[in-house]
Amino acid sequence: MRYNFEGRSAGRVEGGGHREGEINQRDVGASKKSSVATTRKLRPRSYARNSRRGRTTIIVPRPRRCSRWEPPPCQALPQLPRCRRHALLSLASGLEVAELELLQTSPLAAVTAPWLGPAQAELPIAWYAGVVAEETESLQPSRRLRGQVSGPCLRGNSAWGRYLHAAASRFRAVFLSPRFDPLPPCREVQSALAKLVRQLARFGLQIWVQTRGVMLAEFREALRLCKAQVRVTVALATLDRELSRALEPGAAPPALRLSQLQWLLEEGISTQVTIAPLVPELTDTPENLLPVLSALRTMGWRRATFGYLLLDPLADWQHPSLVPAHWGKSLAELYEAGSLRQYEVQTWARCLAQRERQRRYARLLTWATELGFELRPSNLADPDFRSPLMSRACQAALLWPD
Repeated sequence: MRYNFEGRSAGRVEGGGHREGEINQRDVGASKKSSVATTRKLRPRSYARNSRRGRTTIIVPRPRRCSRWEPPPCQALPQLPRCRRHALLSLASGLEVAELELLQTSPLAAVTAPWLGPAQAELPIAWYAGVVAEETESLQPSRRLRGQVSGPCLRGNSAWGRYLHAAASRFRAVFLSPRFDPLPPCREVQSALAKLVRQLARFGLQIWVQTRGVMLAEFREALRLCKAQVRVTVALATLDRELSRALEPGAAPPALRLSQLQWLLEEGISTQVTIAPLVPELTDTPENLLPVLSALRTMGWRRATFGYLLLDPLADWQHPSLVPAHWGKSLAELYEAGSLRQYEVQTWARCLAQRERQRRYARLLTWATELGFELRPSNLADPDFRSPLMSRACQAALLWPD
């Protein structure tokens, strides 16, 4: 093909070619395809735009409790509470940490435990009464635990005294509690928990309490007497009383939790704050979180942890006391794309999808930075710290090493 100085192609005259000044459309099409292919190779693909285009917006309706929640009956069980190694806290803290579950069932789940849905509010309060089988004064730690190498071992006469002595010789801290909140709305349970705190402190153990319940006078007195060995984590996710009544029946109102935080600071007790459990599209919005961060900053807090809600795979959303009736279906759709993570031995939890969770993490950190507040994901609430492929045999070996 010949080219003239005007930039037009001079077609071939012989062989049925095109005339002077005409452009071969087949050559133009081939050049366009090559230029497009080159552009695709040079320009990286934008996954964020494609993921945003395919994302569907899910609006979770605001639930409201149409009837007053009544505390369920309380039942005392004669068994001893279970106490075993908490693998996650042991790895994160570098200490041997035990988890002690004082309750068998409770309407108030732990802050980082999988939620059973609104039906959990109907569970009775069943607690292990073996911890109060004998008085605190009858439990004496051995001289070896006091730092002496030789000497007789003065243990309690009951089974709980021997059990507590064995735990004190192995662990350095006790976490209360992994499955249910240690402070349910029951005076008997809190009285037993106060005695348990004094017993654990008598054996030289550290007591880590994570709660969102009401602290009664007897439990506060136990914290004040053993404040050198106690660390309390208070969960606060919203300042809206109506939303708290719908999502956390049996928990302390937000205003009371702020006053309890103030009391802990005045008594000099080691205290932490966690903004959990966050419910997507309900408590992780700027209208809900900015007042919480502002109230904590006014009290003198500059850092806190946060974590999203974990759902039990068998959660039931239909409950007659909450309106609208379809509010839980949209929340279940948000967690539908999430994976199942192993929370405990033979216990699974469903979490948000990883991309969705990271997107919401970035948004929360941006809001906190604008207020001069430091937020970080909680080790207990973040599912990325838990292995989804860990078999039961590996989990049992991790919990009970040789």
